[in-house]
Amino acid sequence: MRPLDLADVFRLSPNPYMVLDRQLRYVTANDAYLRATASRLEDIQGRGVFDLFPHDPNDPNNESVQMLRGSLERVLSTRAPDVLALIPYRVPMHTEQGVVVTERFWSATHTPLLDEQGEVAYILQHTVDVTELQQLKQAAEDQRRESVAASAMEAGVLGRAMKLQETNRLLDTERRHLLRLFEQAPSFMAFLRGREHVFELANPAYEKLVGRRDVVGRPVREALPEVVAQGFVELLDRVYTSGEPYVGRGMLLQLQRHADAPAEEVALDFIYQPILGVDGKVSGIFVQGHDITVQKRVEAALKESEERFRNMADHAPVMLWVTDPSGACTYLNRSWYEFTGQTEETGLGFGWLSATHPDDMKRAQDIFLEANAKKAAFQLDYRLLRKDGEYRWAIDSAAPRFSPSGEFLGYIGSVVDLTERKRVEEEMRRFNAQLERRVQERTAALLEANNELESFSYSVSHDLRAPLRHIMGFANLLEARAGASLDATGRRHLKTISDAARQGGKLVDDLLEFSRMGRTEMKKSTVSLGELVAEAQRDLAPEAEGRKVQWRVGALPTVRADSALLRLVLKNLLSNALKYSRTREEAVIEVWAQEGDGEVEVLVRDNGVGFEMQYVDKLFGVFQRLHRAEQFEGTGIGLANVRRIIARHGGRTWAEGAVGQGATFHFTLPREEPARSLSA
Repeated sequence: MRPLDLADVFRLSPNPYMVLDRQLRYVTANDAYLRATASRLEDIQGRGVFDLFPHDPNDPNNESVQMLRGSLERVLSTRAPDVLALIPYRVPMHTEQGVVVTERFWSATHTPLLDEQGEVAYILQHTVDVTELQQLKQAAEDQRRESVAASAMEAGVLGRAMKLQETNRLLDTERRHLLRLFEQAPSFMAFLRGREHVFELANPAYEKLVGRRDVVGRPVREALPEVVAQGFVELLDRVYTSGEPYVGRGMLLQLQRHADAPAEEVALDFIYQPILGVDGKVSGIFVQGHDITVQKRVEAALKESEERFRNMADHAPVMLWVTDPSGACTYLNRSWYEFTGQTEETGLGFGWLSATHPDDMKRAQDIFLEANAKKAAFQLDYRLLRKDGEYRWAIDSAAPRFSPSGEFLGYIGSVVDLTERKRVEEEMRRFNAQLERRVQERTAALLEANNELESFSYSVSHDLRAPLRHIMGFANLLEARAGASLDATGRRHLKTISDAARQGGKLVDDLLEFSRMGRTEMKKSTVSLGELVAEAQRDLAPEAEGRKVQWRVGALPTVRADSALLRLVLKNLLSNALKYSRTREEAVIEVWAQEGDGEVEVLVRDNGVGFEMQYVDKLFGVFQRLHRAEQFEGTGIGLANVRRIIARHGGRTWAEGAVGQGATFHFTLPREEPARSLSA
């Protein structure tokens, strides 16, 4: 079966159909319509329906034309079908004598055909020729009227009177309704009567526009004298004379809204619509419009803002761009055009993509379109073609734009040439890699040297122990056998040998201990600093015996550390504090802790002899001492051990002091877990 062709259905329908556009010009007609009007399609297309079929050429405003025009205009204004149950209309017809114009009676239906916006685009007319039916009805009516004329005359007069009364009532209701609409309309409206343009009606919106002046009953020249010199009366005269409406868009007008104030400039959209009387001539002008002053000010401010933005953007040192909600680029600043060599014709829309490197184009487009769909900020880098033919690395950063109501407006973004930064970053990467390699090499060499040094120190210290023990042993034997026979000088020499051998032995023991510090495996656990300090105090009790010593131990936390090594640290520091404060009548030794950024700091302070800060770097060196052995005994290894142990824990050591004012030693330990304070 052949598919249904609606065009054929329309063309072959036995009932007359035709289609008009909004200007009431023929668009098309079917075969039945062309036969009923003795017309050809090519002769009527594009021509006005009233130009071709005026009904009565001697009376352009005849009743039949008014009926037909009124029905068509109702369809245009209401967007709803309209029906003419019966309309007499003269059309040409084919007869035996040829084509003649005859009066026929029609029943017509006018149906609107709407566009996508819901507005009337075309009007479809369907007509039925009811001439014969009307003639039969008329004949029957004439016969009936003759028979009942006498008896119905009185009833007819009464019926017509009642019908007239009802019609008047309906007209009054409609008039009141139209007047309410006129008064409540948000746009300004007025009706001017006659050649002098006398105000017959003015709604509240119009009165507000002109400053609440009393205008009704007065001509425009008198009611609004300030508009005369501005050419608006001439416009009214032209509309009245020509019968053609005038439409004004954004027209500026000076109005004297307040008697004692200067005239105000307003912007108006309006229409002067001529109104025809029953004689078909212009009897007045209907004025309708909107005050768009605020809108114009907003538009001017927006335009100024846009111009200011463009001026700043065009002088910006970076490339700037703006897109609409679809993602199409609507603005590129001067820096972009100067860099890429593009023009508005080649760069706007999606033309900017042609300046990206072919290998980066799809990635850049995908990232941009994905961000645009999500209305989210984004950043990407790609290679951009400079006008000299070189591809340069650029970083593109953009943020979405939204209206005050939250509507997505598109993006604003910037593009920065980062080729030099990329080059510097690459050089820095190579430099850092080279530096890292050198550090690793030197660290490995240093570790090897330290290992060799520790092995050497251990070997030397171990080998020295035996000779020193022999010296001490034979010195003791010599003192036991011949001590009584030695004079004072001999005994003093013998004592010096014994003391030197003993000091050498202690030095060797300390050196071995220092060497072991670098080899001993650490065994970390949770350690109470308070308990370790208490143990060190007990170990040092013999050294404090017979002296007046005041211990001030503050709150100390628990830490993660090697208990044995940390005990040695605290014992060394407390032993030094006791030693170097022995010259004081009362020694004051303080120990406390404080928490820092990711670490615990422990402080040991004494009121001893102190030291000069210029020599502070020597304190933690091996065999480095700031006092003579005759003043204070020692080997110069204790503090070196302290530094080594704390360094193995990942901490730091330092000291502060002044001659005669005591010293303060600090060390830190990483806080591997929240420290828990303990009372002393």
